Amino acid sequence: FDTFIMNRKNDFPVAAAQEAVNKALSPAYTPFVIYGQSGSGKTHLLGAMANALHNNAPDLPFFYGGVEYLDHISLSHFRSSLIQEQVVFLDDIQRAYVNPELQDALVALIDFFHASSRLLALCADSHPAGSPGVSQKLLSRLTGGLLVEVKKPDMDIRRQYLQQKNSDNTLGLSKEHILSLAQHYQDIRSIDGLLARISAYRSLLHRQEADMDKFFERTLEESHSQRFLTSDKILEIVGRHFSVSPQDIAGKKRDKSVALARPVAMLLCRELLGLSLERVGQIFGGRDHSSVLYSLNKIKGLQESNKDTNTKVSTLKHLCLTQRET
Repeated sequence: FDTFIMNRKNDFPVAAAQEAVNKALSPAYTPFVIYGQSGSGKTHLLGAMANALHNNAPDLPFFYGGVEYLDHISLSHFRSSLIQEQVVFLDDIQRAYVNPELQDALVALIDFFHASSRLLALCADSHPAGSPGVSQKLLSRLTGGLLVEVKKPDMDIRRQYLQQKNSDNTLGLSKEHILSLAQHYQDIRSIDGLLARISAYRSLLHRQEADMDKFFERTLEESHSQRFLTSDKILEIVGRHFSVSPQDIAGKKRDKSVALARPVAMLLCRELLGLSLERVGQIFGGRDHSSVLYSLNKIKGLQESNKDTNTKVSTLKHLCLTQRET
C-alpha cells in the first residue's frame, strides 16, 4: 500500500482494500471487487492486499493469481484446491466471461466464500454490469458484494510516479522529461514500458546526457506515432477546426486564417508531444526557437484573457487526446 501513489479520487478504494485485509477473517462483504481501466493500478492494489495479508498473518493460507488458473483445472480440482484457502485474490476475472463453465466455477467459489465468511477479492477491467457475456448468476453474485472503482491516475499522480521511478532507478530524467511523460501517457503500464526502454538505453549503451536528450525526444515521437498522435495529426485536427489546410498552418502564410491556428497547433505539439522548441520550429517552416517561444507565449496570454480562445484550445486538446487513445 505504501507504494500505491494516489490522491483523493482513489481514497475510497484504497481505504476499502485496507479494511478488507484487516478484517480478512470476518469480512463485512464478499466478494470484494476492484475494477478499473487498463493501467489504472487495480492489479497493484490487489497485490498490495495480498502483500499486506502475508505481512499481517504469514501463516494464513491464501491464493493469489489470475483467473486463467481456473481455466486449466477441472471443476472438481477447483473445488478441492481454492476452497481450502482462507483468502483468495483473483485477477482478470473478465477473462471468465467468455467461458460458461468458468463462470459457473466463479459462482460456486463466491457462494462458498460468502457462506463461510471468508475474504474473496476479485479484479476486473470494468464494472460487471456493463461487461458483455456475464451470466445473470455471476452478475448477481458480483454486484452483491462491494465494488470499488480505481480511477486512472491523473497527471499529478503520473508525475509523482515518474519522479519515484526516476529516483529509484537513477534514470537521469530531467524535470522537463518527467512533465512531458506525465502529460502524454495516460496509464502506468505505458509509462513503465517507456521507462524500461530508457533504462536499457542508458545502462547498456552508457550514453551521456546530451545523447539521452536526443534519444528521449526521438522515443517520444516514435511512441506517439505508434499511438496515432503525431505532429501531422495535430495539424490535421487543428486545420479542420479552423478550416485551413495543415500546409498553410505549418508554412509561411501570415494572413488572418492562420493567425490563431498556427500558435494553437504549436502549443499542442509542445504540450502533447513533448517536443523541444527547436523541433517545433522545424515542423512549422523552419522557425527559430525564439519565434516559437513568442507564439507560445502569445497563445497562453490569449488563453488567460479570452475565454473563447481558452475553450478552443481545451476542445482541440481533447480531440487530440481522444484521437491518440483510439
